[in-house]
Amino acid sequence: MKHIYNAIAVCLLTIPLSITAYAAEQDMASMGKPMPGMGQQQGMPMQGMHGDMMGDMLSPEHLKEMQAHMLLMHDLSNKILAEKDPKKQQALKDQQLEVMKAHIADRMAKHHQRKMGHPAPPPPAEKK
Repeated sequence: MKHIYNAIAVCLLTIPLSITAYAAEQDMASMGKPMPGMGQQQGMPMQGMHGDMMGDMLSPEHLKEMQAHMLLMHDLSNKILAEKDPKKQQALKDQQLEVMKAHIADRMAKHHQRKMGHPAPPPPAEKK
């Protein structure tokens, strides 16, 4: 009887996982297909987020920007955790908040430029 309960428990626990996996598979299959009634004709390729913008998001320059931002944020987080003085810790938190705000403002500006049809600005020159 114990084995039957274990089998039922396994089945009940795997059902949500299989439903989630199926939904994710359906989302991936429908990605890039136009949605009828959204101002596009049936069968027209989707532009915008899944078209030209995806190429910009995966460019080496963008990946380097993301990596630099993540390293800076992790460095500030580690400094915050290591700092014992509450005033210095708060100053580091404020610095991290400003970095986050600047990053979000930069991403929003680039997104807005792409949405308005303007080309993305060239990446800043690397300092050596």
